[in-house]
Amino acid sequence: MLSNRRYLKKLTCLVTVVFILCISVGVGVTAQKQITLTWLSHIYKPWNDILTKQAREYEKLYPGVKIIYSTVPHADLNTKILISIAGGTWADMTGVYGPWMKQFYSGGWIAPAPSFVEEDIEENTIRIARTSATYGDKVYGYVQHLGIPTPVINLDLYEKAGVEPPTTYDELLEANKELDKYDEKGRLVQAGTTLSTT
Repeated sequence: MLSNRRYLKKLTCLVTVVFILCISVGVGVTAQKQITLTWLSHIYKPWNDILTKQAREYEKLYPGVKIIYSTVPHADLNTKILISIAGGTWADMTGVYGPWMKQFYSGGWIAPAPSFVEEDIEENTIRIARTSATYGDKVYGYVQHLGIPTPVINLDLYEKAGVEPPTTYDELLEANKELDKYDEKGRLVQAGTTLSTT
């Protein structure tokens, strides 16, 4: 699989770390052929340190493979990916934020995961990991992490506005109507609720 450069280009924007799987299942290339793989992800030092270490370990296992790992701020990642796709210079492997996957799938910029990845996900992960990486009945890779949106409210805002803190989602939506404030251009300047992911 790794010796086919064209196929690797199509694997751009996998949900998660493809080469981590390769380390665990022992997929590699022969030493006679040198392959350079590019890997792009967002900056998060603990994660980046782990990925760098795993890339070096993979290179030791498969001397014919060189992995160039680079990072950009999370806020710039989607733009970097889209520009590199347009320019034909995208990374061989990329971890992406889940909500972007629909755009990459709809654009035809990703290929389904190999069958051994799909089997591994089916056998060794929870159901949401599979459904989160499935589009059009095909699995496209591993989910790096799942976030659970948690509403965060500022009780001082509620008290000042005379609004009772919500206990249901419907109450939260109603409270936001009272607490959300916009400037003259229609930009949100105060939010009754923000979402945090855990």
